[in-house]
Formats: sequence, C-alpha cells, structure tokens
Amino acid sequence: DCLGGDSLFKEKFRLAPGETSVVCGINGSGKSLLANMLVLSAGSQNYRCLIISPEMSPRASISRMIRQSSLQASPSLDAALDWAKWSDERIWLYDQYGSVNPGTIYAVMQYAVHEKLIDLVVIDSLMTVGGVASDDWNGQKDFMCGIANAARGLNIHVVLITHARKSGSDTDRLTRWSISGSADISNRADNIFLLGRTFEQDPHQPDAYLNLCKARNFDGAEMELDLWLDHASMNYHRDSELPRQIGMAIIQIVGVNPEDVESRSMGTGGEDIILSSAARKKVPYSIECKNQESLNVWKAFRQAVTNCGDHTPLLVIKK
Repeated sequence: DCLGGDSLFKEKFRLAPGETSVVCGINGSGKSLLANMLVLSAGSQNYRCLIISPEMSPRASISRMIRQSSLQASPSLDAALDWAKWSDERIWLYDQYGSVNPGTIYAVMQYAVHEKLIDLVVIDSLMTVGGVASDDWNGQKDFMCGIANAARGLNIHVVLITHARKSGSDTDRLTRWSISGSADISNRADNIFLLGRTFEQDPHQPDAYLNLCKARNFDGAEMELDLWLDHASMNYHRDSELPRQIGMAIIQIVGVNPEDVESRSMGTGGEDIILSSAARKKVPYSIECKNQESLNVWKAFRQAVTNCGDHTPLLVIKK
C-alpha cells in the first residue's frame, strides 16, 4: 500500500505473511529508499517492522524515514518528534554496522517475532551477510532457503535487498535473471521486484520503473509501474498528471527549486502539492487539484479549506 497512499498494485497483490520477497536494483537505484517506504507503509497499517541493515546505520535510516514521512527536504524538530512518537512500537532497527552472519540474522528474527511481535523484516542487503561470498552460490542458496523457511515458520514477511549484475549500461532493463549471485535466489523467492532507473533528463518522463516480475501466489499480478522520484522528500511516487503539471509550472514559471516541490497523487490525504517553506514564500497557497468530468465545486473547495492549514486555499479544476 505504499507509493501514493492507495493500493500500488490495484488490489492484485499484497505482501503476505509466510513469504519472502526480493528487491533487486543497481547501485543508486533507490533500493533502500523503497524498502523504507515499504516499512513506513506497513507501519501506517499497524504492522510491526524490523530493519536489519548493516549497510546503513540506524541514525541514517531514521533520518531518511523522517524526511520521507514528513515530506520535507529539511524536516523540522516537530516533524522528527512526531515521527518518533508515531514509530514507537511500530519500527525497530538492528544496530550492527558492516556485516551480520546468517546465524545472527536468524536469531534476531526469532527474537523480534517472539518478543516484539514483528510482522515484516527487511534485510538490506545480501551483500552484507557475513561468511557468504559473492561467488559462493551454495552459501547464497542456503541463506535464501534459511530466511524463506524462517518467514514461513514464523508467519512473517521477509524482504531481501539484492544487487543487480553489472551490465554495459546503467539504463539496461532488468530481468529476474539480473539478480547478482545464485539463480536459487530468484527460484526460492515468492516475489521479485526489479527497481531500475531511467536517468531521464525530461521531467515529464519517469525517473524509474518497478517491475513485479514474479508473484508466486498471486496469479496475474505481474506488472511494471513507472515511478517519479521526489528529491525533496526522497519518495518514489506514481504519475498524477494534473498535480504534476501544476508542480512543473510552479518550478518553471515561479522559479522554485525542484527539490522544494512535490506533486502527490490525487486521492491521497492532505495537499496535492507539497511546498517547502522556501517555496511557500513564493507561492503562499495550499493547492487542491480536481480532474473530473462531474464535480461538486463547493464540496471540492471545502476539501481545499480543510487541507489548507494557515495558508490560502487554491482549487484547480481541469475537465
């Protein structure tokens, strides 16, 4: 249910308990960013989450999640305190930097489930699993089977972050065979997500794609989605044409920094255009977007007033 508030996969797919998912992408594609979004989404649905990330310190992970959840490039102290209160009893982080051996990972997962009632575990990444070399395919197979067995035995969902094999270009399309390492990683996984970057310079074109190329227990769920990256909040989001057009107009006409403007999907709660404090000085409005053939204007305006806070409500209608 992440990336825009409503169902990302149109009711066709869910992260189910007892399953293991693999998220694969090249360096810099945003795998950890996406994993944080999954955790924040799960937490908002009152699921308990554990992050095991030897790649990133708890402080760095928390800092990024505050930025993602607050939708602010530079979160305020209030935003950080609000996140700390909200995340209590929702999100845990295992504090070990560098690498973690498989036995420790299994033990931490069991402890987290029995003592903290964890529902979702994110392991970031396979590269940081100690004692399993990049060319140790049998070791990778054993580890993959180990976490898959743990997911099933503990009735939790486990997400494993992996790297993609090196190719001729960063823009080469990924397939399930792009996962670096043993083929048994993809064979044993219940679900496989491929996150690729397009590195497009045209802001109207997607920055990335998310390909659900395997969904063992959800027939017909395989699909590919175009994503845009909001650099201010470090969130991926789907295209929402009208808010994005307005956001681009604010950037191009008013001269606001692109990192200070985020266009959100229509239908999600709150404002459709998120502005930083710097952008708000130039555009002192709270913007509500409607793109409908039939519309109750006064009801739409009341919604704009509800979301405006201390700012002037501005309703934009496109037929």
